[in-house]
This record gives sequence, structure tokens and C-alpha cells, in this order.
Amino acid sequence: LVLQSLPAFEAEIVRGSGFAAGVSAHTPYDRHGLFRDSNLKGPAPDSGMGAYGSFSLEDVTLTARLGQQEANDGTGGFVADLGLKWASQIMDNLTLVIGSEISWADEDYFQSLYTNDRRFSGTGLRLRDASPGLKDLTVSGAVTYSIGDNWTVGGLVGAQRFLGNPAVSTTNGDDSEYFGGLSLGVRF
Repeated sequence: LVLQSLPAFEAEIVRGSGFAAGVSAHTPYDRHGLFRDSNLKGPAPDSGMGAYGSFSLEDVTLTARLGQQEANDGTGGFVADLGLKWASQIMDNLTLVIGSEISWADEDYFQSLYTNDRRFSGTGLRLRDASPGLKDLTVSGAVTYSIGDNWTVGGLVGAQRFLGNPAVSTTNGDDSEYFGGLSLGVRF
């Protein structure tokens, strides 16, 4: 069981040589919008659940996820992600991970973002044809440093570029986002 953040969890159900599968669930991303795409307007995803599988060979991992996300107003849809990561122990206590992920979403997911609801008039995306398709491409890099047997510190940087309908539908004209973060972990 992995606690990703207070409102989310991931449970690994099966693990074998180079293979893992499990389920995940989350409650509100954040009712204030801190964890959602800043370029997308309309109702934020409120909760969701999904399944994942990963295959590893040496230092490379391929992960596939399929999940359902539901917005505050009861609308939502399916999102599928395909990711590829390379991880390496570059020094005794230092690990480097570089990865990329591409996402696809169905028509119901896009409809919850491209709403014609009068409550979101002027804030919704300009695109009204929410056909299913590619959503975004993300690349990221992370380092983790182990301090003793139980503690880790780390950093993450990355970029996300909207593809397909989301790219032509951003309200501010910017189809790219950049992110970063720091982490502190404890194992027990």
C-alpha cells in the first residue's frame, strides 16, 4: 500500500518478476484547483479510481493506467496513460529517474472540461467538439538521495504539453506547463 498524498492511495495486488499490477483511488484532487491543469477551465475532477500494470526489464519500466475521473457535478470520463521510465542508481545513495508519459481521454472526460453550462460561460474552453483523443505528453526527471536506512530527500522537474483538442483549446493560449517539487520520505 502506497500513500501518495492524503486524499489518494495505491494498492499493489500482484507482483512478479518484472511485473506489477494494482488499483488506485483518489478523492478531491483539490477543491481549490492546486493540482489540476491551470489552462483547463470548467469543473475540476473530484474523485476517481483506476487500475494499472507495469512491466520492468533491467532499469526500464513501462506502465499502463486506465482510470475513471468524476467531476464535482457528476460528469467525467475515462483517461488512459502510457508511461516509460528509466531509473538508475548513479551513486551509493543517489537514484536518478527520467520518464515520459502520454495520455488519452474519452469524449465524456473532455465534455466535463469543455462545458457549455452557463455557470462556466466565459471560463470554459473555446472548443465545443469534445471528441476523444490525445490529451497531453509529459516528460520529467527526479533524483532521490537516501539518508540512512529510513529517510530520503528528492527533487522533481518536468514539463507537460497539451496535445490534440486541449492544445487548441487553452484559454490563455499556452499549451505547455512546467512543474517542480521537493520531497521528504520515510520508510517504516
